[in-house]
Amino acid sequence: MNTTIPAQTAERLPQNEPRTPLQAFIRPQSSDGLDCQPQHDIDESNRLKLEALISLFGISLSDIARTAGVSCPLVSRILSRDNGVNANTLFSRLENKLPELIANKRVGFFQVQSVPLQEVKEAVENIKRVA
Repeated sequence: MNTTIPAQTAERLPQNEPRTPLQAFIRPQSSDGLDCQPQHDIDESNRLKLEALISLFGISLSDIARTAGVSCPLVSRILSRDNGVNANTLFSRLENKLPELIANKRVGFFQVQSVPLQEVKEAVENIKRVA
């Protein structure tokens, strides 16, 4: 049985396209088991930036996952420094949706002192007198 793919068929096949969405996040390895993409420093830098966003804006893992179109366990694996996960896809998706992610935050960034109730009542009365 011949298992080689004819040249015309091979040319039509997508190059480097993962078969499932999860495979896009698995870091390819060479035949000797070493990473083909030595990006530890970049991944660590991006992971720290993501942790800062979570801390500063109170963004949940589910918000990150929903915005990036990935699962919560995947985000958790990336934040826990799982070396078997290629985080580039997550970070490139988040880069494009960063304004949306921050805009939908659940916690206020600035603390604003509230106005005393008595001042609000006086302002309402002044507006009523003028109108």
